[in-house]
Amino acid sequence: MSASMPTAESLMIESIASPPDSSEGVSTDDAPSKLATLLIGSFVFDAKRLIDDAIAETDSVRRIFVELFEPTARRLGEFFDADTCTEFDVAIGLCVLHTEMRRVCAIFDRRKPEPPGLGLVMIAPQPGEPHMLCSAMNFEILDRAGWNTRCEFPSTDRALQNLLANDWFDAIDLALSPSFKRDHWMPRIAETISGLRQASRNPSLLVVTSGRLFAERGEARFAVGADECIASSANADRVLARGLRRFRRLRSAA
Repeated sequence: MSASMPTAESLMIESIASPPDSSEGVSTDDAPSKLATLLIGSFVFDAKRLIDDAIAETDSVRRIFVELFEPTARRLGEFFDADTCTEFDVAIGLCVLHTEMRRVCAIFDRRKPEPPGLGLVMIAPQPGEPHMLCSAMNFEILDRAGWNTRCEFPSTDRALQNLLANDWFDAIDLALSPSFKRDHWMPRIAETISGLRQASRNPSLLVVTSGRLFAERGEARFAVGADECIASSANADRVLARGLRRFRRLRSAA
């Protein structure tokens, strides 16, 4: 009797049980899937080696974020949706990515340009969001572009409201998970944004959202009451600059 063909699930389990052959070439498209597989399999050494390969092929933090870290985070969420890993596995994988993001950023030169002069930006995860990678990557891009930024991790809406009530901020980037879609969080985010607008010292606060939900469904920003959304951390500075300039034109015309 002939042996049965392996299923997709058994192949995935096998790939997690042992790291991919390092002698195999890793294409740009395949790298995020391989990195995510290594992360949920706890093959941290092999994961770092794959990231080192990406570092060797570029001189751009933005490219590594867009082509490797962001899609890898989404793959982790897809593995969870397919019951290939647990939520704990995703959390550990994102922690490793966060640590590696810091290492990557330390490798590349921080030649900051002149500040764009567009005001102070608060960067924070949605209160209750345990995944901090989006906030960390957005902060890194804005900081490297010379922006005046402040990154906080408040645990409640009230704590975040107090921050905006005590100091003047021109904009806030409210981030969700880079791995999970969080569609069911939309009413919760809408309530947070409404409270922030009421509490803010700036009556014309620009509210920007980020995370997988808004990367895949840009129109969702309208449903939660945001003004702009960041589809990729690599464009964080451009999105905020566009939104703030638009707000200033509207105020000038009023």
